Amino acid sequence: MLASYFCMMQTEYLIIGQGISGTFLSYYLQKENKSFLVIDNNTKHSIKNCGRNYKSCYRRRIVTTWMIEELLPFTWHIYSELGHALNITAISQKNIIDFFPRHKCW
Repeated sequence: MLASYFCMMQTEYLIIGQGISGTFLSYYLQKENKSFLVIDNNTKHSIKNCGRNYKSCYRRRIVTTWMIEELLPFTWHIYSELGHALNITAISQKNIIDFFPRHKCW
């Protein structure tokens, strides 16, 4: 029954995976009134596990993420917009204390 339903559907876009890229692509397609179908195996790897930190550990030192000054304002805006559309908190700010700024990360 389910297979025949999918065969009769006509969609403009097929999105494989509901990770961060699939989520944002489906969000923008919906805003443009495009038809799409998302196929995902619904495992523990979800969008909530796709976050990135402002600082990354690289070769035993903490470095600022490349282009972070451009990316953070966009990221904050789009996650806030998506969270508002879904009625969830999609992004929040946390303060980080670096106790050992001159020592290796781990």
